[in-house]
Amino acid sequence: HGIATGVANYAGSPIVGVIAITTDGGETWAQTKLPTDFASGLTAAVMDPGKFTVVGQKKDGSFGIFVSLDAGQTWAEKKTSLGSQPMLAMDFPTKTDGYVTKQCPGPAALTNDCVLATHDGGQTWAPSTTDCINLRGDVIACADKDHCFMAGPPHTSGTQTIYVTT
Repeated sequence: HGIATGVANYAGSPIVGVIAITTDGGETWAQTKLPTDFASGLTAAVMDPGKFTVVGQKKDGSFGIFVSLDAGQTWAEKKTSLGSQPMLAMDFPTKTDGYVTKQCPGPAALTNDCVLATHDGGQTWAPSTTDCINLRGDVIACADKDHCFMAGPPHTSGTQTIYVTT
């Protein structure tokens, strides 16, 4: 099973959000129903076959996390502290543990909510217990729930940096 998200612009039509799923290892893809208020997708993750989490921009310009437990037939938005800052990357190292990175406004505004975590399959999200680092987390990847890395440029320079949990 797999999921992809993004935007589509068909000739002469407005740009619309797209969520596509595959159940055959990527040989074929089918668009699925969009969550209410969904404008465009930024990143997606498979928690379990038929259970998906999508991070996207809503029609009002804010960002949200949407979870489907029935292969995209229905979606529920999960409450978070995301606000207007874009979410950049997501990973679910287990069926229940997941992380999403959020673009923090800059070094002066760094708080603990630059990385959000779930430990119940995406039903609830809260700031990670780790300190927020001075990094725009463009990528997050985890070997398991306790061993992750984030990569991206720090707010203070354009040099790419990789941070690893310890």
